[in-house]
Amino acid sequence: LRAYDLLGDDENDLRELPTGLQYLRGIPFQISANPTRAVVMLQGGERQYFADEATVRVGRQVGALYLLHGCAWAGAGETAFTVMVHYEDGGTAEVPVRVGRETLDWWGVRDLGDEAKGAWRGANARSPVGLMALRWVNPDPDRPVRGLVLRSGDGPVAGIVAATIASAPVPFAGVTAGTAKLPPLKVAA
Repeated sequence: LRAYDLLGDDENDLRELPTGLQYLRGIPFQISANPTRAVVMLQGGERQYFADEATVRVGRQVGALYLLHGCAWAGAGETAFTVMVHYEDGGTAEVPVRVGRETLDWWGVRDLGDEAKGAWRGANARSPVGLMALRWVNPDPDRPVRGLVLRSGDGPVAGIVAATIASAPVPFAGVTAGTAKLPPLKVAA
């Protein structure tokens, strides 16, 4: 994913992130190769011109939600972004994504517990980079979810690369993608 920053920094990106269907920590994520639709970027202190929020239609029951995401200019304790879950019956659930609890700066991803894992690691011309995977287990999975609203937080710039909905929670696998380089598979015809 090569996104040219409006301030001219075209080397600080996710160019090594594979696109298409990727299994990261055992969770399937569909990662777009379309540069204009690849990432939902939410504004923060360093990028006020990004969107304040984005809406995602769901229209089904959700046992668990998995978000592949990263953030920048992140200080411990800050909220990178919040996910507002809107149920069909008008109820809501708020899922804060906080630095040091559910996410980390994309220049230093690592596991943060059972619900937040370092999911992918790579590099760009400026730094090693990575993405986190967050699992939110719906406390009321029988209530259909109308949609999600992703809202910017109180300082960091957040990017949501992909979302996966599961009918029930699935545990994360143990290996972070991108930490080992393996030769490509050769498939016999």
